[in-house]
Amino acid sequence: MVPASYRGKLPQGGKCVAITFDDAFISVAANALPELTRHSFHSTIFVPVGWIGQTPAWAMTGDDAAHGEVVNSKLTDRVMSFEQLKALPASLVSLGSHSLSHSSIIELDTEQARAEIEDSRQQLAQLSGREIVEFSFPYGEHDQSAVAMCGAAGYNFAYSIAPQEIDTTTSDLLRGRTKVDPSDGPLEFFLKFSGAYQWTSYTAPWTKALRSLFGKQAPRIRHLAEAAFQGRRSAHPDHG
Repeated sequence: MVPASYRGKLPQGGKCVAITFDDAFISVAANALPELTRHSFHSTIFVPVGWIGQTPAWAMTGDDAAHGEVVNSKLTDRVMSFEQLKALPASLVSLGSHSLSHSSIIELDTEQARAEIEDSRQQLAQLSGREIVEFSFPYGEHDQSAVAMCGAAGYNFAYSIAPQEIDTTTSDLLRGRTKVDPSDGPLEFFLKFSGAYQWTSYTAPWTKALRSLFGKQAPRIRHLAEAAFQGRRSAHPDHG
């Protein structure tokens, strides 16, 4: 187990993993951190600074958040408060920025994107008294310009959600991550841990484009399907 910001040669003899949490939800502090602390496992929590202490209004998404597939449009969990964030042990929990508003960086204009990246770092550093050197892109969405903004803002690392095995000996700013869920079974977790999901990072742009294309056609397709169904019912009135 190593911090997400680890840089240098890894110990020999096995795989190393890093644990990160986006959104800084209270449920993480209540459920995950006590268990991680019991095993002295380090983790990094990325904070949406503009939502501290609040129940956020952004949409939760499906397994690949970069595709924007909404599965829960109403959140019930809250982001940790100032006091809860300050109480996290610095030796086991690092804090990083998850922007101000949790908006997709690539959907903002240049000045808005820069404010989300720079201002969130400054505010979180002032709040926590810590140096903030890591940034996690909301929904994992980024482009080269956004990554460059992170470097200019003083971050040492920026994180996507593309499954990737990290070479910790390089000076790369952008690092990928593999999402794991409580619902993952032992086999799926083992495959993710072993790097078997890395191929999905190559197919993600195509999948996103196809979903976007068919998403735009969805209302028309639904309308045609409903019309066809109603026509079938009219033709066969005895079929209830």
